Amino acid sequence: MTLAPRVLLASFERTREDPRDQGIQGVQPDFSALSIHWGDALTGEGALDEAGRQLYDGGQIFYGSFINTVISFALIAFIVFLMVRSYNRHVRKVEEEAAAEEPAGPSEVELLTEIRDNLANRTD
Repeated sequence: MTLAPRVLLASFERTREDPRDQGIQGVQPDFSALSIHWGDALTGEGALDEAGRQLYDGGQIFYGSFINTVISFALIAFIVFLMVRSYNRHVRKVEEEAAAEEPAGPSEVELLTEIRDNLANRTD
């Protein structure tokens, strides 16, 4: 087994152990703990949820998860936009090269003149 698969396997194992530890070199900003809350902070057992966030007795809205989703969407949308733009540029370039390589044929007026002459010769 070479070094590269070992490194990938180790990275996968680390990510599987802690799903929040993803991204470039294991560092990814996480805004999921951001919230608007009211009431007093809970203490003792049950004061934290399964993600390790502080809970409040009055209630709270976790808007940080929404921020994470918006950032992820924006990054993916930007990457897809760049891919589509580069594909369109490539297609346009290929079409322009193909159009430049096509031999220039006779113009419409020349074709009509030739047809007229052929018809005039047939009747003679």
